[in-house]
Formats: sequence, structure tokens, C-alpha cells
Amino acid sequence: MKILDIRFKNLNSLKGEWHINLSSKEYIDGIFAITGPTGAGKTTIFDAICLALYGKTPRLAKIEGQTNEIMTRGTLECYSQVTFSTEKGIYTCRWRQNRTSKQGKLQPHEHTIDDELNHKPLISHGKKKEVADFIAKITGMDFDRFTQAMMLKQGGFDAFLRAGKNDRAEILELITGTRIYSEISMRIFQRTKDEKLELEKIDTRLSELSKLLVNTDELKLQLDELNARKINIDSEYEKIKIIRDWLREIIKLENELTQSQNILSNYNKRTDDFQAARAKLETSERAATLESDYTRLESERKALSKIKDSCGKISEQISRYQELINNIQDIKLPDLREKLDSELHGITEQPDVLKAKIFLALDNYDKSNEKRQKLIDEQQQKESELERVKIILQKIFQERNTARHKMDIISDEHRKLTEEIMNLRAKTNEAVLNEERSKLKTGTPCPLCGSLEHPAIKHLQDSSSEDKFKSEELFRETEKLEAKLKQLTKQSNEATKIFDSINEKYNNINSQESALESEIDRIKQDLQAAKNECDLLHSAVSEAIKTLNLTGKGITKTVEIKRKVNEWAEKVNSLNNEINKSQQIIIEYNAALATFKENFTLESENLAALTDKITELESAFISALSEKNFPDEKIFMESLSHVKSGEIIKWREKLKEIDENLIKYRAIIDDINKKLAEQKSKNLTIQQPDEIERSFRENESELKHIESQITITTQKISDNEALKQKISDLNQEYKAQQKISKNWAGLCKLIGSAKGDAFRVFVQKITLARVLNNANKYLQKINGRYSLLITPGSDDLALSVIDHEQAGEIRPTENLSGGERFIISLALALGLSQLSGNNTRVDSLFLDEGFGSLDDDALSTALDALGEIRSERETRMIGIISHVQALKERIATQINVIPKSEGISIIEGPGCEAL
Repeated sequence: MKILDIRFKNLNSLKGEWHINLSSKEYIDGIFAITGPTGAGKTTIFDAICLALYGKTPRLAKIEGQTNEIMTRGTLECYSQVTFSTEKGIYTCRWRQNRTSKQGKLQPHEHTIDDELNHKPLISHGKKKEVADFIAKITGMDFDRFTQAMMLKQGGFDAFLRAGKNDRAEILELITGTRIYSEISMRIFQRTKDEKLELEKIDTRLSELSKLLVNTDELKLQLDELNARKINIDSEYEKIKIIRDWLREIIKLENELTQSQNILSNYNKRTDDFQAARAKLETSERAATLESDYTRLESERKALSKIKDSCGKISEQISRYQELINNIQDIKLPDLREKLDSELHGITEQPDVLKAKIFLALDNYDKSNEKRQKLIDEQQQKESELERVKIILQKIFQERNTARHKMDIISDEHRKLTEEIMNLRAKTNEAVLNEERSKLKTGTPCPLCGSLEHPAIKHLQDSSSEDKFKSEELFRETEKLEAKLKQLTKQSNEATKIFDSINEKYNNINSQESALESEIDRIKQDLQAAKNECDLLHSAVSEAIKTLNLTGKGITKTVEIKRKVNEWAEKVNSLNNEINKSQQIIIEYNAALATFKENFTLESENLAALTDKITELESAFISALSEKNFPDEKIFMESLSHVKSGEIIKWREKLKEIDENLIKYRAIIDDINKKLAEQKSKNLTIQQPDEIERSFRENESELKHIESQITITTQKISDNEALKQKISDLNQEYKAQQKISKNWAGLCKLIGSAKGDAFRVFVQKITLARVLNNANKYLQKINGRYSLLITPGSDDLALSVIDHEQAGEIRPTENLSGGERFIISLALALGLSQLSGNNTRVDSLFLDEGFGSLDDDALSTALDALGEIRSERETRMIGIISHVQALKERIATQINVIPKSEGISIIEGPGCEAL
């Protein structure tokens, strides 16, 4: 990975927009210095690189929520952009964040990356970690590896040299990507525990199942005894059951006989009670024979009544129409003619012609005035709409601020919760470690190191139960917080979507506001032109309405003038229409009057003829009533009502039902008596039914009990056989699991451990040997006095140095001076940079300070060595931040950071420019 170009704006003291082109010809030598006084802003250039690539810096970590300490105070935006090359291509990565105002809230940052060779964006709106993860994928370096392999921050030169064995292994894992060995070691340790636990579970299950086995021979003997008892009881049970059923049948027949006799008695009583209805039935049947004659007589009577009513109504209509004709001729017509003469007094033109003349003048005026009024209405509508849009715009602006505030709150909560989870995980790891240590026993070898001595064993065993409880509680608390973090992440995504939606609405409404303001200006111009046209038509309207003396009503009130003209014309036309209509009505009424008189004559003739016919029918019907023994019409009507209501049918059905049931139940009683006599003749017992019932139930209960015992015993035998098979299968499973557990225990003894130390240290010793081999090559060039090696006889990753000027004496690194530590740390950093990962190539190396601890000779030697290192790989570029004067003099290519007033600095040097 090689840095080619850097652009940034408003970062720390470097206010404004800056460009550093590291591809310029001045950097072809590969070594350059970034110089300037302490606090001028030299390290800000390195911060810009980290910010563009990973969204954070070694000094400020992540920038999120409402905190952005890297943005220059008093500015509204900042950004950082880096173009870099790898074996896979050339990429440009950009990070940006804005602020609404100087004291306003920060907007969400933007993080993007583009493919420069193919000219296409790869990530346009990067979410948290998305761009940083992509950088790690294409370069092989996450943020931690980057700062260890490419960008050695202030005070970080000797971090690897000072690290303990575990920390040194962690650093090697971060840089080389070999964390897998720790995971393998931990997983082997955990798998060994799991397999041993599974073996113990099988053994416990075998012990539990063995206790459940019983003697099958005893159970089979019990089953034979129960079956013999069942046979004896079955025989006695069947005998008692036959007698019980016989007695029950007799009781059943006796009950049926009693019930049938009661029903027969009831039907005999109903026969006696129905004798009174038989007389009504006979009378009703006689009345039914005269129903047709009576119906004909009633029909003629109704017709006579209808004719009488019709004659009365026709007589009333003749009188009414005569009165209407007199009123119209003598009163209404003279009055209408007088009113018409009054309305036409002094007017020579026809009403319709005069009306058309006035309306033409008014219409011309109205059209012009209507056009003006439409423009006024349109202006008011647009102004109302503009006011509404402004209100909506203000509301959406407030909603946008609220949504942004909500995002900031959620982001802050997310950061705090993440920190809390990291703290809990650290506490949990510590508690779990104490649990594992508490399992050590005096005199028993440690499964990891094999030692028989455990100095802290008593203290750890005393606190083991407390640590176990503590680790379990911490695990549960961590799970709760992780679930809460997941929910908070979801809320953050939702809040971002809501903000984007509101922001889009805000822009749309803002555009509407500008369009409405332009439309209102256009309407005002059209309105002035329409007003001028109205004034020109004023005189034409005044002339048109003089005929009806309406000028005093106001020329502009054209609707009122039209209404009055319409009223006058309509009134004249209405009077003419009324006169014509009244004359037509008189003609129609006279015709109707003649028709009514003719109809009255015909109805009178029909009335006389129908009266004679009814007299004859009534005489014949009275004779028929006498023949059927009905003294008068009233009694006949009462008998006929039973026929019409359907009661006669019901009486016939009831008589039929009674007769049929009398025959039916007499036959049933005879049949039951025969069956009862037949059953009693068997004479199976002299015992009472309740005694037999009691004996039956006792036998039945005993039989059920024995059958239940047989079922239970049979199931016990079956279960016992199944249990034997299960124990046999479990024994086979135990042997197989014993073998698996033994294999894993052997592997765990070699490389397994709870924290992954065993395998990790072994692998990292090999890795560290490669690092030391690379570092010693650089030491030979920088200072041939020392060589690095792994401390002899040490089982960990401890480092020592060989002092060649002291007869090859091996010295601990803690005894080195500050300058010596810097030289050795620089060699280690260079060695580490060559071992940073399988898919990583480090072609840019940045060193931040550290040269101040060297004397002139050591500094000169270090610079010579760096030059030789650069010449070995032409593509490598080394940038050094320092304020050491000798360093400035030795390195020709320099980027100078120069402080100005009010804490602001500028940049000067090759390839540097202010944008």
C-alpha cells in the first residue's frame, strides 16, 4: 500500500483546504520530512490520512455523535481525502462532515471510496465501519495493523519492545493476521471440556438407568397368578350378568306396560271431551254448502255501495268545476289585464327586445370585470397557498432539526453502550480466568504448563465460587446489553431513514415557495391591465340601462341590474301567460263539466238496475238458510267463520289422531303382556334385584382391578426389556465417547489452553523469529553493536539483545538507554512492516517523532540506514515527522508546517498547495 495524494480541509490548526501530492518528482528519493515547531500541526497530516481511510485517528479514535474535535474551530465543514495504490488497483477514499452553523449540530458524516482505474464509485454512502472494512479487505490492514505497520504514532516506537509476552503476541496477531492460532487453542480447550462433560453425562445416565432395572422372573410369576384369578372371576361374572339382565328386562316391560296404559287412558278421556266439538263440526259443514251463494250476494252488495259512492263524488265534482269557471271569468281575468297595462305604460319596445339590448351592454362589462375578479381570486389563492407552504416549510424545518437531534442522541447512546459492553467483556474474561485457575490442585500438574506448584491456588480456591457467580452474572448482563445494542442500532438506522425523508420533503417545499412567489408577481401585472379595460366599458353600461331608470343603482352592480330587468320581463311575460292559461283552463273545465254530467246519468241508471237484482238474491238466500236450519244470517256467519279460519280441518285431524292412537296403544298393551308373561315363566332367581345388582358390581369391580394389574405388570416387563436394550446401547456410546474424549485430551495437552496461550506462543515464537531476523538485518545497517534474540531458556516471547562489543554478552532490553531503545525499536518496526500480512505490501512508512533521543552520530547512522533501506525497495516511501534540526538538514525534501496568528498554520513544500 502506497499513499499517492492527500487533500483535506479545516483539520485542527490547518484551516482551509490543502493538497499534498506525494507523486511529485521531489519525492522520488523516497525519504521526506514533515517539519515545524511543536504544536504547529505536523501530526495533523497523519491524522488526515487515518481519517480518510478509517474514519478515526490515533489521537481522537472515532468521530461520532455531536463530538468532532478535529474540525477547525469556527468552521462549518471538514473533509479528508487520500488516494493510494495497492497490487489490486488505485483507490480514492473520502471522509466529510458538516455543521449547520458555527454553534449548530453536526450532520451525519459521509464516507466514500472510488475505484480510480475503472472510474466508478464502490461505496457511495458508507455506513459505520463499511468503508473501513473494505479498506481492510483490499489492503490486509485494519486500523490497528495500519498504525503498527505503516504509521508509527508518537510514543509508539517502543510499544512492541515494551510489551509483555501476551501483549507482544497480540501485536503480532494484529499485524500478521495469525489470531486463528489463539482461536484454535481456545476451541481445542473448550472442545476437550465439552467432550469430557459429555462422557460424564453418559456415565451418569448409565448409573441412573441401572438403578431402574427389576427382576423379570418375579414379574412373570405375578402375571400368571393374575391371569388364573381372572378366569375364575370371569365365570361367576357371566352367571350374575345373565340373571341381572333378566330382572332388568322384566322391570323394563312392567314400566312400558304402565306407561302405555296411562297413554291409552288419556286418549279415552280426550274422546269424551271432544263430543262438544262434533256438533260445531256438523253445523260448520252445513254452512259450507251455502258459502258460494252468500259470496255472490255480498259481491253484489259491495258493487251497489260502490255505485252510490261514485254518484256522490260525480255530483260534488260538477258543483266544484262550475264554481271554478265562474271565479276565473268574473274575477281573475279582469285583474290580470289591469296589471299588464300598468307594467307596459310608456314602453314602445317589446320586453324581449329591450332585455336583449340591456343584457348586451351589461355582458360586455361583466366579461371584463369577471376577468379582473378571476385574477384577484387567483392572486388571493396563490398568496394563501404561499402562506400555507411557508407554514409547512417551518414545520418541516423543525421536524428536520428534531430528527437530527434524535439521531445524535441515539448515536451517543450507542457509543456509551459499546464502551460499557467492552468493559463488561474485560471483567468477564478476568472472572473466567480466575475460575479456571481455581480448578488447580496442589500436587497435580497444570494442564497448560505442567508445573506442580501453584502459588496463588489458596486465594483462588477461596474466591472460586464468588468468581463463578460473578462470571455468570457478567455473561447475562453482557447478553442483555448486546440485545439492547442491537435494538439501538436498528433505531439508529430508522432515525437516519426518517431524517433523509424529512430532508427531501424540505427541499421540495422550498422549491414550491419560490415558484409561488414568481406566479404572484405575474398575476399582479395581468390584474392592472384588466382594471384599465373595465374603466373603458363603464360609459357603455350607463347608456344601456337608462331605458328602465336603473342608473341610480350603480353601474358596477351588473348582477343586480340584470336581476331587475329579468324580473320586469318575466313579470310582463308571466301576466300574458296567466291570461292565456286562464282562458285555456275555462275551456278545459267546461269540457270536464260536460263529461261529469254524462257520467252521472249513466251511474244513476246502473244504480236502479243493481238494486232490483240484490232484492231477488236476498229473497232466495233467506229461503236457503231456512232449509239448512239456520234461523238468521248472523248464526250462519258464525258457523261459516269456523270453515274460513280452518278450524274444521283441525277438528277432523284431531278426531283421526285420537282414533288411530286408541287402536295403536291397545295393540301395544297386548304385546307387552305377552312378553312379560314369557319372561316371568323363566323364573331364574328368587333374589331381589338390588341384591343381584350389588353382587354384579362387586364382581365387575374386582375384574377391572385384576385386568388393571395385568396391564401394569405386562408393561413393567416390556419396559424392563427396553431398559436393558437402552443400557446396552448406552454402554456402546460410552465406549465411543471415551475414545473421543481421550483423543481431544491428548491434543489439548499439546496445544490447548483457556486463553489460547499455548498454541499462540508456540506459533508466535516462529513469527517473532522471522521478525527478529528482519530487524537484525536493519540493526546491522543502523548500529552493528546489537542483535535481537528470544531470551534463551524462556518459554514466552521475552526479548534480549546480544552486545557484540561486550564479547557477545546477552542483555535484557530493560537495561538499554533511550537512544539504544529507539534504534532497536526502529529496527523492529521496519521488521514488522515486512511481516504485516499475506496480502499486504507496505510501500509507505510514516514515523512520528522519536529521533530527539538520538545523539548526532546515532541520528546520522539512522538516516543513512533509512536511505539504504529505501534503496533496497524503490517503491517504498518513508515520511518522518520531527522538529530535530539535524534531521531537517539531512533530508532535502521537506514539508514545512508554519504557525501563523490565532493558532492557525499553513503548509509549504513540494507538491503542497492551498486550494
